[in-house]
Amino acid sequence: MKSKHPLPGSLWIAILLLLLAVFTTEATIMFVLPWVMPTKNSPQFEVFIDAALLTLLLVPLLWWLFFDRSSIFYGVQRPSHIRRSRLIGC
Repeated sequence: MKSKHPLPGSLWIAILLLLLAVFTTEATIMFVLPWVMPTKNSPQFEVFIDAALLTLLLVPLLWWLFFDRSSIFYGVQRPSHIRRSRLIGC
């Protein structure tokens, strides 16, 4: 019997973990940012620091979640309707 969802369960879990990782990392940064930069800075500088911290904290976490060989998502097969050629428009 086919699932009514277009994505398999493991892909849904991966997407939810990705969203959870981004949300919790950004929320943590927003709480810590006033202590990291206690003086008043320009909004552009604060945005840059926020984006830099988000990137520095998320990259290792995402690498561990999706690309590390010990991850449960390493080597998860994509369904046939989500192929690389369709994602890049070939």
